[in-house]
Amino acid sequence: TLMEKFEICFKLKEDEGKPFKDQRSLIVSYLPENEPNDLSTYWPNEPSNKNEEIERTILFNMIPKEMVSRLFVCLQHKIEDQLIWRYGMAFISKENKNIRAFVNVETELINQKGNDKVELKSNDQFKIKNQIIIKVRGENLKNRKELMDDIIEEIWKCSKKYSGVVCYQMISS
Repeated sequence: TLMEKFEICFKLKEDEGKPFKDQRSLIVSYLPENEPNDLSTYWPNEPSNKNEEIERTILFNMIPKEMVSRLFVCLQHKIEDQLIWRYGMAFISKENKNIRAFVNVETELINQKGNDKVELKSNDQFKIKNQIIIKVRGENLKNRKELMDDIIEEIWKCSKKYSGVVCYQMISS
């Protein structure tokens, strides 16, 4: 559909193969803002004994609202099963079902003069408010790194579609 082409929504996996009139799509920007109550089933607070975690943080000077939706739509081809909300997602990798990822967007919403971009206030420059935190868990380091690299590549691609967006990667682990 046109909305899929412009990366506004994605078709639900369970509807693939159905006639077009019976297919449903998910528009990320209409999802609830808060994390779902059952997040711990997809992403427990602590990794299990066999799993290890790697983490990256991408810092932004601003995050356009539609960039978050676009990112989650673009990541759909990597996902087997997921839990998604407006500013985050937890999912199982399609390529390796033993690898799980958590992507969380932290922003401060400011609407200046009709500008719909999410921005830092000039007096808040040293407070980290516009960031995407990515965590990947699994047994195999190579597979964790591959999924992390894929997610970061999608973030770079999405951010380049918006002029004025500057981002930096921080390595936490």
